Amino acid sequence: MTRLRVPRSIQSRMLLVLVPLLLGISLGVAWYLQQPRDAIRRSMLFLQLPEITQKFEQSLNPADLPAQFMGGRLVYTLYAANGQLQWVYPSDERPRRLRLTRIENEQHLWRWHLRDVGHTINTPVYLADGRILMVSKTDTAERAAIHAVLQARVLHSQLVLLPLAALMAALLMVVVHWALRPARRAAEIAAAITPQTPQRIPTANLPSEILPLAQSANAAMDRLQEALAREHRVLADGAHEMRTPLTVLDLRLQRLQSGLDNDWRGVNTAMRNMRKLVDQLLLLSRQAQPTHTPQASCNLVHVVRDAVALMYPLAQSQDREMALEAPETLPAVYGQDHVLQEAVLCALENAIVHGQGAIELRLYAIDADLNSSTDNSASCAHFNHNPSVVLDVMDQGQGISLDQQEPYFSRFHKGQQNSSGSGLGLAIARRVMDNHGGSIAFIQQSPCVLRLQFCQANTTGKSATNTTNARAS
Repeated sequence: MTRLRVPRSIQSRMLLVLVPLLLGISLGVAWYLQQPRDAIRRSMLFLQLPEITQKFEQSLNPADLPAQFMGGRLVYTLYAANGQLQWVYPSDERPRRLRLTRIENEQHLWRWHLRDVGHTINTPVYLADGRILMVSKTDTAERAAIHAVLQARVLHSQLVLLPLAALMAALLMVVVHWALRPARRAAEIAAAITPQTPQRIPTANLPSEILPLAQSANAAMDRLQEALAREHRVLADGAHEMRTPLTVLDLRLQRLQSGLDNDWRGVNTAMRNMRKLVDQLLLLSRQAQPTHTPQASCNLVHVVRDAVALMYPLAQSQDREMALEAPETLPAVYGQDHVLQEAVLCALENAIVHGQGAIELRLYAIDADLNSSTDNSASCAHFNHNPSVVLDVMDQGQGISLDQQEPYFSRFHKGQQNSSGSGLGLAIARRVMDNHGGSIAFIQQSPCVLRLQFCQANTTGKSATNTTNARAS
């Protein structure tokens, strides 16, 4: 089956609508001009009735009623004042229907004549004694004459409508072309946009119908430009941060090649640090674009326990203790378990590498009243979730000043430049939490407490930990 092609041009679509509209108007005018014919005939008969019934009204003798008038055959029916039939004209085969109308009814503004009454019309004569004489006239000649006049009026109207329709179509094309001129200018500007020459579509003179499209396009370009700038910053920062480990690795390999050194352990450490840096850069790049379509949910207790198990060897190598306190059950939170685990791992690594003493993790739910007062409640509302689950990571070290903590969540920011970390951990954790409608922040300086707050998912999930204050192993 061949599908009907719709014109893509607005001018063509307007013509496609205008042509049947004008055709409908033309047919409507022709139909309307034909309708007054019977009203004109009845009005003419009303005007002729005084002359037709003059003698009869004086004598009340049926013999004084004429059988013809102005070339039309006449028949009569007499009704009493109460509507009962009294007399039928001898030459008439049947009585004429009683119709109580007046000439004013035919000239009423809201009277529509939708039915063809044929060659015979009926009008009443109201006698002095209250009786009603129905006069029926077969006016074939008058009917034909009136029809010819109206038909000529119809043709004249069509001759007037045709040039008006052509003028209207041409005017419509000019108006559409003029109205779309700002849109064509906007299209030219959009076609010239490149990453090197970012521009915005001007919206000052755009029609209101096209304005939302231009505004949406500008907003999309802003987002794309922001994403491009973010990618450039990540690439530049990554290249800068990888320069030092690459230089160190190159020197180690040169010393190995020349036989001056045999430190393969140092080479492996440098390679491991580079792989970790590359993995963190890839993770940060993947999390650079926030997602606003929450679908997955996970059991946060399992996520945290797995993260503790993964980081426990690192903590043990530094003679650091690590403990987890969690309830028997917790609501499911929005997010994929492996993504949220990255945020938890970054928080734990920060506590191990930069903190001191034992590390305590406390996982718990907060009620609805507390939700409304939390900083990330608006963020969670964007996802239609409630902030409901909190993870506090506490170590015994001296933390950072709470009013100066924001720079520590930036990429490649280090509290101590000679530290072994890459400066990406907290930035990754912040990006993951933001993308999932949560939050991460230091809430206490000494002992240092880092709080991660998660959004509850729509579906309820349960997790079980059989021990409280359970030591990770």
